[in-house]
Amino acid sequence: MSKELKLDFVWDKEVAKNSFDELYKYEFNHSAKKYIGWFFIAILQYGIVGALLKAKVAVLIFATVMLFYWYYGKKIIAKRRFLKNLEGEKDISLLVDSEGIKFFHDNLFWKWNEIENLVDVGSGILIIKYPNHYFIPEGAFKTFEEKNDFKKLFKESKNQS
Repeated sequence: MSKELKLDFVWDKEVAKNSFDELYKYEFNHSAKKYIGWFFIAILQYGIVGALLKAKVAVLIFATVMLFYWYYGKKIIAKRRFLKNLEGEKDISLLVDSEGIKFFHDNLFWKWNEIENLVDVGSGILIIKYPNHYFIPEGAFKTFEEKNDFKKLFKESKNQS
């Protein structure tokens, strides 16, 4: 397939929020943090039960606050930090062909063999290339076929290597 795709979209606060949410979910599900978290939660739940049995209010409050932090707080803090660094709206243009992806706004070129994974999430596509990641929102693709062509270019390049 020697097709070229031109993708255009606006990187705004809503796209940035979707990007953060999808990448956060992907990173958490594909890292050791998930298992460390389970251990952390188990210790805290043990602390809560112990605090209830021995009527230690301070330990109960501490363990409860830490559980809320683990489930909600760390993501909220990271999201605020991410959105705080957002520099307003930016027009994004990408050219996708059989060689790779050209990012016109940053003057970058990623070859397909440098990209580790392409993940189709509900609100777009995550491009995984450690230590960098990129999010292309669903609205960047004009048609469903264009999105499928994008994924086919990636699959064909992986089959050739």
